[in-house]
Amino acid sequence: MCIYIDQEYLFSIRRNQGRSLGSPYSYTTLEEFAFPFHYQNIWPFLDLQIHRFDHGSKYAGNVGLGFRVCPEWGEQIFGFNAFYDFRNHRHGNFNQLGLGFELLGPCFNFRLNSYLPIGRKKLFESSSITSFDAGYFVLQEDYLNSLYGVDFEVEGLIGRICCTDIYLAIGSYYYSGNKCRDDLYGARYRLSACFCDYFNLSIVDTHDCCFKNRIQAEIGITIPFCGSSSCCDLFQRIRRNELILSDRRSRWIWNY
Repeated sequence: MCIYIDQEYLFSIRRNQGRSLGSPYSYTTLEEFAFPFHYQNIWPFLDLQIHRFDHGSKYAGNVGLGFRVCPEWGEQIFGFNAFYDFRNHRHGNFNQLGLGFELLGPCFNFRLNSYLPIGRKKLFESSSITSFDAGYFVLQEDYLNSLYGVDFEVEGLIGRICCTDIYLAIGSYYYSGNKCRDDLYGARYRLSACFCDYFNLSIVDTHDCCFKNRIQAEIGITIPFCGSSSCCDLFQRIRRNELILSDRRSRWIWNY
């Protein structure tokens, strides 16, 4: 068995402006995506991300492990990944596990992801009470619930202008969190441009019956440190919902 130590990696910083499916606030992301070694055509990787939100200086993070297979007989790359996701809220934290599959190529990509909350799945946020005559009252308690679900995306190269590649992605998602809410189905559209593998610009639009229409713009700078890889698509960014999805719900208590 021969293991090749390559230490190929890339750093990126991204600015996410606008409301996303995971958050109504803008945030900034730092990411390191590393391939420390490879064995034949198998490339294990480590993906580390940290996100800082504009509102309330809250944080989120992701730690991912996986591998990509770059076969000699074709241009497609197969990938599998597992993630631990963390989200800091005002009254506590959410934690989540995720599994993903990728099929990557020069002109076509397919991605499938799943999300499973672990630990505490409901956080108390606030309460208010309304009093009436004769000692009657109504108590409202607001909670934040983390949701579990799946999503998929089909992405294609629709044009190339000089050193700029333009991609269009269409996907869908499903989330469900507790017995008090309807299942959540939605659609996601993404238009992306990659300038010379260093600058990235994306516009993402999601729509569902709960969060309605949300549009987010993302601009990023990537610094690659790659050398020996012969697979030009090996270092594509992992596309998944990087923020734990949560939903606010209220509970009512009364004595009449």
